[in-house]
Amino acid sequence: LVIPKRLITDASALIPADLPLLRKMVDVATQVAEANGVADVPTARASGNLSLGFHRWPFITVQHLHLHLIWPHPARSCIKAWQHPAKNGRMYPSPEMIAEWYCGAKLN
Repeated sequence: LVIPKRLITDASALIPADLPLLRKMVDVATQVAEANGVADVPTARASGNLSLGFHRWPFITVQHLHLHLIWPHPARSCIKAWQHPAKNGRMYPSPEMIAEWYCGAKLN
């Protein structure tokens, strides 16, 4: 998990001014993945071997913004695969999706 110091309840509370924070969270997740043996994070994400995502209501269990970094993926159990799918969607959106929805901008 990548957790910012500033208390933000969840991804839906992000505003355009939070785009640098979101970018920093992705940068930290990328550094952690690379430090743990992922040679090419974008390729690993595209192939479904690495997942970056946020939970949305009603799946939020921690009331503090946090970015999931799941690697290696897919998850081993059915429940974990359901909670953290290999492909992002409406209930487990990617940082790029969150940037567009709540910050009104592209992440990169």
